[in-house]
Amino acid sequence: MNDPQIQQLLTQPLRWLAAELDRLRTCAVELDALCMAPTCTDDKMAAAIHYLRTDMPRQLADEEVDLLPLLKLRARRDDDLEGIIARLSAGHDVLAAQARQALPRLEALKRVEHPIGADPALAETLAVLATQHRAHLAMVGAVIRPIARLRLTQRDLKVLGQELAARRNSLPT
Repeated sequence: MNDPQIQQLLTQPLRWLAAELDRLRTCAVELDALCMAPTCTDDKMAAAIHYLRTDMPRQLADEEVDLLPLLKLRARRDDDLEGIIARLSAGHDVLAAQARQALPRLEALKRVEHPIGADPALAETLAVLATQHRAHLAMVGAVIRPIARLRLTQRDLKVLGQELAARRNSLPT
């Protein structure tokens, strides 16, 4: 991560989170397209593997470990977030399990330089995962982020930024 990104992460974590959600939506769209592509470059397969192994799990941890607990602490009863947070947490488990299941098969296809479509069941699994992750990201962006902007204190935001940066090994020394 470059210095301006780290600075924004530390000083404006919710703005940084919005950009990260957009980037991950793009990754999910690219994964979906890759599932239908008749051919596939090594770079695109590597990007899909990185998305499933690193980007998506890190984003899920950002929510589960840092953002959602802070929001639970600060939310008001009339925010009515309990059901939404429970649904997001359950979605974390489903997405993580799907990624863990798909990764070995995706890596095997990459090793033999076959497109994802060479394994129709995998292509279907990944297409469903990409769709579910986009829906998950949309809910975080449309519901969680706006309420977080209203409820989290400056101290909460500072801690959130530090935790997100630490997860990325990007804390300045």
